[in-house]
Amino acid sequence: MYAAHSMVAMGETNSTAEACSVMGQGSWSWVVQLALAALGFASLLVKRRFERPKRKFEIWILDVCKQAFSGACAHLLGIVNSGIVDAITATGNHCSWYFIAFTLDTTFGVVFAYGGIQAVEKLAHKYNVGSLQETGRYGDPPDKAVWAVQMVVWCIITIVARLFVLVIMLAAEDPLGWVSEKIAYPFRDDPRLFLVLVMIGCPLCMNALQLWIQDTFLRWKEWSQIPVGAEKSPSFKIPSSQRVGM
Repeated sequence: MYAAHSMVAMGETNSTAEACSVMGQGSWSWVVQLALAALGFASLLVKRRFERPKRKFEIWILDVCKQAFSGACAHLLGIVNSGIVDAITATGNHCSWYFIAFTLDTTFGVVFAYGGIQAVEKLAHKYNVGSLQETGRYGDPPDKAVWAVQMVVWCIITIVARLFVLVIMLAAEDPLGWVSEKIAYPFRDDPRLFLVLVMIGCPLCMNALQLWIQDTFLRWKEWSQIPVGAEKSPSFKIPSSQRVGM
């Protein structure tokens, strides 16, 4: 009797699990994902409000755009990673696996990305690649080619970090599968609500924190060495304002 009851319960969970998919809720999926992106980058506006000293608006926009491109790469790979793990396991669903992938990315992924950007800068100094020696430094006036090089490199680092997260998910498939199942089960009757919570409710704070941390180490380090309030002086100039060599 108990075994039969367990099988029924498991069957109910699995059938419900299949009902929630990050991309399987039609236009609702796109609305939720766009809302996540808007709220995440709105948090950078809040960070800028309290930033001392403030970067020039053009520089800030370039830094934010760098995260926008890498964020798109990370989000797409998060969907792919969770889809891969969901396809090879019988536990949880696409939404619950996406939540796990997102959580791992905002922890292990950020640490990996920080190590990646540090390694790139060291290699750039070793091989005299001026455009990559100081991330966030684009010259004055900003050289869009230098920004483009840094943006591409940062996107590559982000992609590698996401692949690193996939390896973790596959290596820890059994314990994470149990977690995925527990996350999915309470929302067995409302996959739309589950999608909102997975994409916005829970990840919003983690996403904002991730963007803030990444913005801190993607901005040019010399900005943090300027005395507070100095940027408001009429004689203020960006330090080391010579153009950056490619």
